[in-house]
Amino acid sequence: MQARKLIFFILTCLFILCILAFPTAALQGAQEGLSAFLFSVLPALLPFFAGTSMLVRCGGAHWIARALQPIMRPLFGLGGVSALPFVMSAISGYPNGARITSELYQQGFLSASQAERTLALSSTAGPSFILSAVCAGMLGYPELGPLLLACHLLSAMFTCQCARLLTPYQAPRPQLLKQAHDEPLARIFVESIRDSAQALWGVGAFILFFCTLSEVLSSCGILPLLGRLLAVPLQAVGFSGDLAPGLIVGCLELTTGCSILSAADVPIVQLLPFLAFLFSFGGACIIAQNYLFASQCNLRLSRLILYKTIQGISAFALCSIALPFFAPRTTPTFGAFTPHFSGILAAQTLLFLIGAGALLLLGLGMIVFTGRWNKRIKQKRHA
Repeated sequence: MQARKLIFFILTCLFILCILAFPTAALQGAQEGLSAFLFSVLPALLPFFAGTSMLVRCGGAHWIARALQPIMRPLFGLGGVSALPFVMSAISGYPNGARITSELYQQGFLSASQAERTLALSSTAGPSFILSAVCAGMLGYPELGPLLLACHLLSAMFTCQCARLLTPYQAPRPQLLKQAHDEPLARIFVESIRDSAQALWGVGAFILFFCTLSEVLSSCGILPLLGRLLAVPLQAVGFSGDLAPGLIVGCLELTTGCSILSAADVPIVQLLPFLAFLFSFGGACIIAQNYLFASQCNLRLSRLILYKTIQGISAFALCSIALPFFAPRTTPTFGAFTPHFSGILAAQTLLFLIGAGALLLLGLGMIVFTGRWNKRIKQKRHA
C-alpha cells in the first residue's frame, strides 16, 4: 500500500510540474473540457439524471421490477429493476447507468452482487454519441452507426454474463426499501434536481481534469512517445501504425481519442473495430466517472477496470466478426482490405465465432440452471 501511495505521490508531483511547464496547454485543455461539459454533457444528462431519480424515489422502480422480472432473471440473473439503469444508460450514455445503479443500491432495491452485475450491464455510451457525433460527424458514414451500436450493446450483455460468473447471487434486503409515501412529492422533486446537479458537477470535474491531463501529456511528448511504442505491435499483427495515437488518447479521454482515430488515414475496416473498443472500454475519464457512483456500491476499482476491459475486447471481437458480412453492403471504402489484414481477419474469425458460440451456450445453460434453481426454491417454500 505504501508503495502505491509513493508512486501516486510521484505522479502527482510530475503532473503539477507539467502544468507549470506548459501553462498554455493546461489552460487550453481545461477550457475545452469545461466547454464540452457546459454545452454538451450538462444539458444532455441533467434531465435524465433528475427524471430517473424522481422515478426511483416515487416508487416507479417497484413497477418496473415486477414487469420486467420474467425477462431479466433468466437472461442476466438480475431482478427486473436492473432494466432501468440498462435502458437509461443505452438512451443517455455514460455515466447515467452507474448513477441509477448506485441510487437503487442505496434505496435497497439491489444487493452488492446485484449492483455489481448491473454496473457491468449498464455502462454504455449513448446512441447520440455513436450515431451522430462519431459515425455521422467524425467518420462521415452514418450508415455504419447501427453496426457499432449493436456491437457495443452486445458487449455490455456479454460483460454482464462474465460478472454473473464472478459474483455470487445475493438477494436484496427488503427491510432497507424506502416506502414512497414516506417522502412528500415536493421534497422528491427538489432533492432529485439538487442531487442530480451535484452529481453532474462531479462528472464535469473529471472531464475537465482529464482534458487538461491529455493536453499536458501531449505537449510534453509523453502521449506521442506512447503512440510510437504502440505502433510497433500494431504493425506486427497487420494493423496500421496510424491507429496508435488515437488509441492512446482514447484510453485517456474518449471523445478526443475517437476524433483522432476517425481522422487517421487507414482503411475503415481496420478503424471500426478499434472504435468499437474505445466506445466500450471508455477510457480513464469514463471509468473515473463510473467509479464516482460505483464506489457507493462497494465495487472495487480493479473490478470496474476488469469489466470495462472485457467489454472493450468483446466489442472489438464482435465488430471484427460482423465486418465481413456487412462489407459488401456498405460504403465502397470497405473495398480497401489490405491482403495482409484480410488474411489475419479471416484467420481470427473462426476464433471469434467459437467464442460467440460459447457465449450462446453459456447463456442457454444459465437460463436452464436458473429455471431449475427457482423450482427448487419454490418446492422448499411449499414443503
